[in-house]
Amino acid sequence: KKIFLSKNLILFNLEWTIKVTKALRDAGIEALVLKGPIQSNLVYGRWDIHRSGDVDLLVRPDRFKEAGDALVQHGFLPVFDETDQWWIDHLGEEPYHNPSVRSPIIDLHHRVQQPGGPFPKDPERFFADNVHTHNSGEDIPVLSVGHGAV
Repeated sequence: KKIFLSKNLILFNLEWTIKVTKALRDAGIEALVLKGPIQSNLVYGRWDIHRSGDVDLLVRPDRFKEAGDALVQHGFLPVFDETDQWWIDHLGEEPYHNPSVRSPIIDLHHRVQQPGGPFPKDPERFFADNVHTHNSGEDIPVLSVGHGAV
């Protein structure tokens, strides 16, 4: 069953995707959009095909800590206590939120390995094959259509 999103939710997600990818780019960190309206539009030609309440971004593993620090500098905080490494180690991601503004959860990924694979172990091919979209005057790097359709 397909879920079609409201324009407000699509624009809200798009706004924060642009803000966060720009903040990371300004910090010198390349981030790829994994899911959400931008990816949905690229792969399926529709902004509203998949429900997306958070922003999922992929960074290179060696820049993961630095990317998290950049989010903190922009008012985001890790959702989990720093002693809880399960998400980072097992799922390859860490969720952030900004408690001072109404923002979605930002899921910062350093891999796309989820339990129950098969799954890619090296995200470098995603960076090598990325494409760029242009939204609100910003250049947004995303997974290629081939990688994003899975």
